Amino acid sequence: MKKKYIAMLSAAAIAVGTLFIPPVQAAAVSALSVFRVADTKTITISLTDIQSLAANAKQQSAQATKQTAQSDPLSGSLGSVIQSNVKPLASAKNFTAFRINLPTSGAQGTPKLYAAASQTRTFTLDTTALNAALAKAGASAVSDAYNGTKISVVTPAAAIAEYSDLTLLETQGVYVNAPAKELNALWSSLTSATVIPSDLRAQLAAIDPSTRDVYLPVIEGLGRAADLGVTTGYLYSAKDLAQVASSIPNLADAAALSKLQGDNTSVLIWTKDGILYALAGKKSDSALVQAARSIR
Repeated sequence: MKKKYIAMLSAAAIAVGTLFIPPVQAAAVSALSVFRVADTKTITISLTDIQSLAANAKQQSAQATKQTAQSDPLSGSLGSVIQSNVKPLASAKNFTAFRINLPTSGAQGTPKLYAAASQTRTFTLDTTALNAALAKAGASAVSDAYNGTKISVVTPAAAIAEYSDLTLLETQGVYVNAPAKELNALWSSLTSATVIPSDLRAQLAAIDPSTRDVYLPVIEGLGRAADLGVTTGYLYSAKDLAQVASSIPNLADAAALSKLQGDNTSVLIWTKDGILYALAGKKSDSALVQAARSIR
């Protein structure tokens, strides 16, 4: 299959699920990447915000980073989980998580189908380690009464339809299984972190962590809204993603950035009827919108 398109779609999934989560290096960050699909809302973030977050994350010691990476079983993003778990699908009928919807126009040929199974990851909250990381981020501590709380994160199943000129990813949302009191306390602490730019912190603090809304990140100066009729989608080009990636130290090497900058692939992201969609291809904005509007 076309790994480049899958990588683009994974990047889009990462953007949706994790771009606006502050880089507090603790398991709770991954646990709170919640975007159970219901309605679509936006959160605005600038490249300056991203650079500020990245710079603060870089200031943490290499040892602390290493320890976190080793102890955090949820360090993989939604995009990386999907990409590493893709297997051929014989028929759309064999996919049971939800009904696969495909474009009726704007895509060439019969698609090859792939699926990624749902996965569950569970960890035990270590408030000592978490509070140490939160303190470095200028965030309030969580109560030691929550130490030992078990939190499970269920990554949704995903379906991928690969056409000769387009690749479509369909998935639902990450489900976090945690007591409401602990979840609210974690979110309140994370969104108090002073390493987060104040405008972004205010937007995050206004979000209910148990919401079923999707918050798509709208990066100022990059991307554009697309009218899909019953909903609004957001278009990002490979060059947009390259600009974001280049602002984050060590996120991508020079060769990968050069490839993205020279690529004319675009990704359209939207939600409809409880499904999160990402459509990628070397097509104009209008052609991607036409294909998206035709999905049934």
